[in-house]
Amino acid sequence: MLYGFWHGEPWSTPLGVKRELIRRGHTVYDFNLFADDGSLRDPNAPRRYSAQGLWSLIYAIRRGAIDPDVLLHMDCGIFDDPALDKAFFGNDMVWLLEAGDTPQSSDTNGRLAKRFDITVTPDKPTAMRWREQGINAKWWTHFADHHVFKPYLDERVQWEVVTTCGDRRVTAAVQAALGDQYHDGRFVWGEEYGRFLNRGNIVFQCSQYQEVTRRVFEGMACGKLVVTDRLPAASEIEDLFTDGEDIAYYGDGAEAIDKLRYYIAHPAERERVARNGHRKVMEAHTVARRVDFLESEIEAWRSRST
Repeated sequence: MLYGFWHGEPWSTPLGVKRELIRRGHTVYDFNLFADDGSLRDPNAPRRYSAQGLWSLIYAIRRGAIDPDVLLHMDCGIFDDPALDKAFFGNDMVWLLEAGDTPQSSDTNGRLAKRFDITVTPDKPTAMRWREQGINAKWWTHFADHHVFKPYLDERVQWEVVTTCGDRRVTAAVQAALGDQYHDGRFVWGEEYGRFLNRGNIVFQCSQYQEVTRRVFEGMACGKLVVTDRLPAASEIEDLFTDGEDIAYYGDGAEAIDKLRYYIAHPAERERVARNGHRKVMEAHTVARRVDFLESEIEAWRSRST
């Protein structure tokens, strides 16, 4: 696995996938894309990338220290290097790119994807566009790591609505309308983040790029009602979750406030929708289901290539 990490980091999407792979008996070698081998520090500090981890991987393969079957590259579309090319490796690994942070990083990830055997992206329109370009792209929508995002029965609900969206136009309006019933928490990771979501009855989401986000799935995995902005039909999120049955969608700030107030005032209805959402995520959108998908795609590629 090639991805950026800070030592001491409690959880990230790549770490969740890595731990699931290890649970299944795979041997995983991870190589860091962050400079100075990474260290957990001020969350506001910039992440500095380096090719050191990439070259460490190349040398480990060349000298026979490791002989991996798969290269899994997981990044948000920032890192690239001329050495990230099969010509430098000299083995027959399956190259798999997890192109996170699409659509916002679809251009940079798209350049990388042309070098990989398989590319998975959480954004359906991006996957379709890349396929038209001849890239073997698959829609791999977001998920919840159910080992971290789950109901924590020892947590007490402190607020009606919680989010980690930050200060945006819609969230500012919601904050003004709901006051102390609403809490915006930032820079929480791992179990701390899962526990934070458990401290609200509702998880509120407002996308930045009209994209499907992990928060939708993580909130549901915690057993909470998710209220999120309505996305373009091409995202296909409404094919996954039905308004008023598994989730609640809003169109603008006024509708968001109306829906939040409705579900705050109707706890039985809120719990019914939350239970439905939780069931759907646990059935189809956990880290285990996504690793099932990765394993299936890798085996399909090998079968096609032999």
